[in-house]
Amino acid sequence: MISMINITAIAVVFVLSLLLPIAAWFIVWRRTKASIVNLLVGMGVFFVCFNIAIATSLLGSVLITSPIILTLLLSLRAGLVEEFGRFIAFKWFLKRRNKVSDGLMYGVGHGGMEVLLVYSLAMVNNLIIVFMANTGTIDLLIAMAPEQAEAIHEAIGLLAESSPLMLGIGLFERVSALILHIALSVIVFCAVRQRKWLYLILAIAMHTLTNSTITLYVAEVVNLYTLEGIIFGMSLLTAFIAWLIARGYKPPPEPSEPAPPYMPGERSDASMSESAVALRELTIDDAANLSAIVNNKNIWDNLDDMPFPSTPQDSEDFILPNSR
Repeated sequence: MISMINITAIAVVFVLSLLLPIAAWFIVWRRTKASIVNLLVGMGVFFVCFNIAIATSLLGSVLITSPIILTLLLSLRAGLVEEFGRFIAFKWFLKRRNKVSDGLMYGVGHGGMEVLLVYSLAMVNNLIIVFMANTGTIDLLIAMAPEQAEAIHEAIGLLAESSPLMLGIGLFERVSALILHIALSVIVFCAVRQRKWLYLILAIAMHTLTNSTITLYVAEVVNLYTLEGIIFGMSLLTAFIAWLIARGYKPPPEPSEPAPPYMPGERSDASMSESAVALRELTIDDAANLSAIVNNKNIWDNLDDMPFPSTPQDSEDFILPNSR
């Protein structure tokens, strides 16, 4: 039998794991109004990466017997696959999204999907096992999957011996992972938009290094609580680096509306404008400047209604009939 305290703890952390990505989405959306398209693309990319991770993990466990070497290789795989996944997303699927907030929202989708697939689904599985174990129907589950009998009994033992604190530690790790994914998404976003590929290498390195800290626990160098503290610290460090990079990012200017065409007989103070250039009608105050310009022989050669050399009076005579 599994205690009611543990059952309640599983249910609580399950609900919180659902609320975590929703809260992150709402905070980012409320502050930036970033499009939900970024969120959906992030979720889709992680789903693909997740399936690649499952396939490579199974293959690695067959080929590699050392848990430390396997953990290091899987950490590198996560860094390469997920960061190039982000690269592809920003390069092609979100190529018209040019604000840092787009990178933030993508990160919420990428990291939020990880919370749902890695943690929330695991809690659903735990609740099913707990219910069947406490109602005496676990044999039905074993009968449906006899090859999983040992794993099911092991899961029941772990859930019975677990504590609310241990379940909470798992949720805390998902918070760290979500922070890490959002930060890495911003770094890769800036790498793509600014064509600074060292940022992409940095993202791969930070992702790999953070995941590799698990080897410290596998090698029994640190306990679980220390490991989670290290992972949280690495996530905050990555977030700080992402903040520094984002500060130096300048989005490309928004395309300006074309000026309306000038129509003869229509008075317009500015028929075309660009940041430092403005075209307007000549006024009598421009006579001296116009005269100096026309007295440049290279310019005058392209004119047919100004005398050479030209005087300010000639310029005034030109301006007044043409002013409206």
